[in-house]
Amino acid sequence: MNFSGISFIFYFLPALLILYYLLPKKYQNTLLIIFSSFFYIYADIKFFPLLIITGITNYLLSKKLKSKKVLIFGIILNILPLFYFKYLDFIFDIINNITNANIDPLNLILPLGISFTTFRMISFLVDVYSGKIKKPKFKEVMLYTLLFTYQVQGPIIRFNDIKEELTERTLTNVDLENGSKRFIIGLAKKVILADTLSLFITAISSEVTVVSSWLTAILNILRLYLDFSAYSDMAIGISLLLGFHFKENFNYPFLSTSMSAFWRNWHISLTSWFKDYIYPSRWKQKRIFKNYY
Repeated sequence: MNFSGISFIFYFLPALLILYYLLPKKYQNTLLIIFSSFFYIYADIKFFPLLIITGITNYLLSKKLKSKKVLIFGIILNILPLFYFKYLDFIFDIINNITNANIDPLNLILPLGISFTTFRMISFLVDVYSGKIKKPKFKEVMLYTLLFTYQVQGPIIRFNDIKEELTERTLTNVDLENGSKRFIIGLAKKVILADTLSLFITAISSEVTVVSSWLTAILNILRLYLDFSAYSDMAIGISLLLGFHFKENFNYPFLSTSMSAFWRNWHISLTSWFKDYIYPSRWKQKRIFKNYY
């Protein structure tokens, strides 16, 4: 199920919003967990237990994060599924090329949004360890793990950014208006621009010439941006309709005046995640791992 699909637009989303607005606030998180579970099961039922185990495991780890060893153990646990599904065949291929071995690839199918889930849960553990998150509740951790709005293509939302909204949300008319507009803009960007451009790229790439090759390469970058940013727009829009306020993920990157500015404005949630959790020595004033060195 994707945000631009018929089943999502005409069945899933209306049913969710109607029930969400009718139910008392105390039942809204339960409803979101149920619908988010259905969203994931509909798309990838065989990997749904892995997502549940991820949420429960990280919740239990958050209660035991009193030492660096537990934190490192938790980070490794979160990385293992991503390593297995995404990189094991790649490593087998390298071994085969270097040693002339004949290791058969596993041809594994990637679980839905596994990279985004891994990044989210690592940031959750690090923020619990650093004291930014205090005494997370089981239901909020499971909602954070399962919430469907950022499962497909992000953005990478940190628990700390929405910790209050995971407990209780207040919907305003402005949120409903902006959320609806944002979702429609994202949907149009995906269906009208990105998908149409994809068809055009397929047509011109059928004839291999210097001009068509360059045009295909340039248009593919544009198509990637339109497709990726469209999903971010729709995710932000849907989340506003539910009372969540997500940070922007793209900020007109092609209007940047330098490559560094381009990367700061392209997939902002991923760039900031790496800045805060992977490269702390370069960003000393904001680094989280400073006690490690």
